[in-house]
Amino acid sequence: MENSFKKNINKNKDTLSEILENEEFNKLFNDLVSISINSLKNGGSIYIAGNGGSASQADHFAGELVGRFFIEGESLKVFSLNANSAIITCIANDFSYDEIFSQQLSGQLNKNDLFIGLSTSGNSKNIINAIELCNQKGNSTILITGDSDISISLDNNLIFKVPSKNTPTIQEVHIILLHSLAEEIEKALRNK
Repeated sequence: MENSFKKNINKNKDTLSEILENEEFNKLFNDLVSISINSLKNGGSIYIAGNGGSASQADHFAGELVGRFFIEGESLKVFSLNANSAIITCIANDFSYDEIFSQQLSGQLNKNDLFIGLSTSGNSKNIINAIELCNQKGNSTILITGDSDISISLDNNLIFKVPSKNTPTIQEVHIILLHSLAEEIEKALRNK
């Protein structure tokens, strides 16, 4: 009988193989890298957010670029909208949990800022609201999600859909994607 560890490794292996075999994923990753680097090079900030496990991944990504992933250097302007529990609970209490990210962005977004939303379902209302606000203000967005129907359009948004419906697999691919994105950003902006 196969134990859960081996079963889960095999699930991830199948999903990762599908990503590696489809050149569209590589092209999309290059687009994510380009838009992220351009945002920071042009004086913008990257804001990132998620719920639950995705919230911890947002904090992790910001930490890699404010601190260090592989390359020493000055902190980069990357902010997790999940990092301040007082702000989140204030907005959730005074407005709605659906507004915890869009309210933070409403007075912060500048011209070259980028928002990255993490949502395994692709339909977290607070992530969708933040993306819609960015669309209204003309800011770029990236949605990193799983293989599900989503309500936002591809018109102004880059969307990376992990080809899986299994939440743990989606989240595990997300962290590989975020680590890879952090590595590319560092190579471009911290390499001396």
